[in-house]
Amino acid sequence: MKVANKGNNCKQVCSETNYYRPQSSDTCYPCDCFSAGSHTRTCDPETGQCPCKPGVIGRQCNRCDNPFAEVTIHGCEVVYSGCPKAFEAGIWWPQTKFGQPAAVPCPKGSTGNAVRHCNSEKGWLPPELFNCTTIGFVDLKIMNEKLLRNETNMDGDKSVQIARVLQNATNHTSPFYGNDVRTAYQMMIRVLQYESQQRGFDLAAMRDVDFNENIIKAGSALLDPSTREHWEHIQRTEGGAAHLLKHYEEYFHNVAKNMRNTYMNPFVIVATNMRPGGPTWKELGTCILAAEKAGYWVQLASQGKRDMGSGLEREPRGAPQAAGGSRKEIVIAVDIFEKSNFTGAKVPRFDEIKSDYPRDLESSVLFPDTLFRASSRKVGPTMKPSKHKLSSKMEDEFSYSRNALSKRKRRHPEEYNQYAVAVVIIYRTLGQLLPESYDPDRRSL
Repeated sequence: MKVANKGNNCKQVCSETNYYRPQSSDTCYPCDCFSAGSHTRTCDPETGQCPCKPGVIGRQCNRCDNPFAEVTIHGCEVVYSGCPKAFEAGIWWPQTKFGQPAAVPCPKGSTGNAVRHCNSEKGWLPPELFNCTTIGFVDLKIMNEKLLRNETNMDGDKSVQIARVLQNATNHTSPFYGNDVRTAYQMMIRVLQYESQQRGFDLAAMRDVDFNENIIKAGSALLDPSTREHWEHIQRTEGGAAHLLKHYEEYFHNVAKNMRNTYMNPFVIVATNMRPGGPTWKELGTCILAAEKAGYWVQLASQGKRDMGSGLEREPRGAPQAAGGSRKEIVIAVDIFEKSNFTGAKVPRFDEIKSDYPRDLESSVLFPDTLFRASSRKVGPTMKPSKHKLSSKMEDEFSYSRNALSKRKRRHPEEYNQYAVAVVIIYRTLGQLLPESYDPDRRSL
């Protein structure tokens, strides 16, 4: 349905006979009454319902209540040899014989072909629009095909470009077709893989201040629960949502490792696209990574084993919404801790966010002040000194080597051991998109 007008001119436009405006809305929409099934082109000024002929249904009077009948100028008439001409998913499907498929161009605003099968018992089966591509994703599809054919190579500038196009395409498209999600998924994997291998100022985040925000917002849109059907289709042949999660974690682990030598400041990104759940977490060296999935704590890797008992806690804020709500967010926070003066921390630090965000999002991970304290260990027995004495020559060489090492100065004093980088990622409804047999420890399906 197209928007005819909105704002100040709305009343004037809606006063015309072929437009309507829903209650509590300042947007006008065209009636678009189907001439064969409607008595007139005029619709109800509030509901948009067209006056249908007997047996004809639908707001636009373009359907029949009998699955084997089609709309004609005389009303609904049954077709006995196959499936009738019918309107579904923004497409007029032609009369098709039983047992045969119908292939037609995708709906307006997209490219590709849609398919629908005609069943002798059920009539028309649901249309298959997975291979349709929204116009906003066409450029991404072309770039993806060139990369597949090795006609172009990934580099830092291309990472920045792809991230911008991804964010723009996902922000201005709703709903997504299957090929939109698949194309964006494949391009996002390429970017994350490439950037996970970069170091220091070669990172795209050093070239473009919006890079991290772009990939988070694009990923948040792709992981919207409404795309579940598309992810199930993608996971039949590719890694899917679980694979995307893995690459996000690897990329931000790399960001954490490069925080100090790039002078990157701590940051928090809130992408409004998912609903509340519960966190899982992972420790990778100096990178403590927390991800929220499916409402319970899960250890994502065996490296650096910890559990809730060792001090990491989740501090929920706000009441979770019902499953049918529309709240959908991804939150990522990167912070730096000075180990010697660490007094505990809460990540993300929502109290430092100046921009508006949904308050029910305030779910943080608490890092205790004991996190970097050395664990108490019992001193083991000392070895008895050997009865054998070193020769005077060996003693001299050993003494010289020890003195030389003590006097040697590092060219670049190592300061990284003084700091730790914490990365907390909260995926509000990612659990809905992961396959039931997904093993977070093995990263497999």
